[in-house]
Amino acid sequence: MDKLQTSRFSTLRADLRELLTFFAPIFFEQLCISICSIITSSTLAGLGSAEVSAFNLVDTLNVFLLQVFLSMGTGAAVVVSQYRGKRDPVGAGRVAVQSIWFLTGISLSLLALILIFNRPLLVFLLGAADEAIFVNGRTFLLTSAFSIPFFMLYNVSANIIRGSGYPRRTMLLSILTNALYALFSWLFVQLGLGMLSPGLALIIARAYGAVHGLLLVRRGNEHLYVPTLRIKKLDFSVVRTVLFIGIPMSIENLIFQGGRLLTQTFVIPFGTDSLAANSIANNMANLLLVPGSAFQLTLVPIVGKFIGMDDKDRARSVTRTGVLLSSLMHVVTCTACYFLMTPFLALYSQPEPVNDIIRVIFRYYLIAMPLLWSVSFVLPNALRGAGDVRVNMYGSIASMIVFRLLVSFCLTHFTSLGVHGIWFGMYIDWIARSTFFLVRFHGHAWTEKKLV
Repeated sequence: MDKLQTSRFSTLRADLRELLTFFAPIFFEQLCISICSIITSSTLAGLGSAEVSAFNLVDTLNVFLLQVFLSMGTGAAVVVSQYRGKRDPVGAGRVAVQSIWFLTGISLSLLALILIFNRPLLVFLLGAADEAIFVNGRTFLLTSAFSIPFFMLYNVSANIIRGSGYPRRTMLLSILTNALYALFSWLFVQLGLGMLSPGLALIIARAYGAVHGLLLVRRGNEHLYVPTLRIKKLDFSVVRTVLFIGIPMSIENLIFQGGRLLTQTFVIPFGTDSLAANSIANNMANLLLVPGSAFQLTLVPIVGKFIGMDDKDRARSVTRTGVLLSSLMHVVTCTACYFLMTPFLALYSQPEPVNDIIRVIFRYYLIAMPLLWSVSFVLPNALRGAGDVRVNMYGSIASMIVFRLLVSFCLTHFTSLGVHGIWFGMYIDWIARSTFFLVRFHGHAWTEKKLV
């Protein structure tokens, strides 16, 4: 019995060491992204209501379109991490270079589509919005579109380096890239460039991120050998392993983000106060999710490594520890939010009816989030690190459609809950997702998905 307890303690200590080595730099990276986003939003707030509305709407579209590259970058991280587990730096380098070239082609294709179809896209997004919003939105969309290839190179390079086991290098890359975006957005606004400001700032910041990221990949490390970034032709046998992860994740993320956008339209009939309260509550919630988002990124390369090593017990153990740590950190952040609610709300300078709605929203959110979010979103990322993506995709999409969309629609349209119906629908979705992924985790099929 003593030997068993000693073994479990040793495993737990090893898991914590592995997790915190990755978590600390990724956490500061995610925190910096959130802070720079807040700074940029406050900078642009001085442009005017039409400009701010256009920026927020088009930025939502940009986030939606870029889900493909975020997912493909995760796919590259999974495959590279499994090669790291196999101690095959040459194989990891081959995946890295092939992924970069393949996704460069995809990003240039997306840029071309936006340039050709920008007007129909904006008509679909903005509908009958004022002409000023349409003009400003088109300016930002066309300018920011030229940053897409740079974003792809920056994102996939960062994921490759994380997958190879060096998250500290991506921390500096991400901090500098986001700081440049905030700095140049402020500078261009001061120079009177209007809606060109955020688009030009994105181009400069992401171009820097792309160059810095490619230099990190080319330099390589003990788990990543890249003799050259040039290739003679695409090797689809290599690209296919990345697509095996990336395509299901892209579909899942696009549907998930689309569902989130759709549920926000359910708030419109409840008036300006509910719209403002829902928007502010979402911003506050996103800030609370920084530790969980960091654990989502942390578990992918770690689980991938253990699956590559064919150490299924450690893959399962580190997943369990990571999800538990994420939940505990959310207990801390939610407790702090409870006591700091009043000064936090004061930052937004909203009338008391809006603040009252937010307080009711958070009365339930601060209970549900620590209990359910990590199991709903951190756990499936660990499964993806093992290569288990298709079943996860089916479960996530089904839960989004049945619970997040249909239940939220019923609660907002057929009850007196108002805006709170969206949030209760989200909690029910979390319960369904948690149940599904816990059942999947306690099975054995996800540990048999080794890719390399």
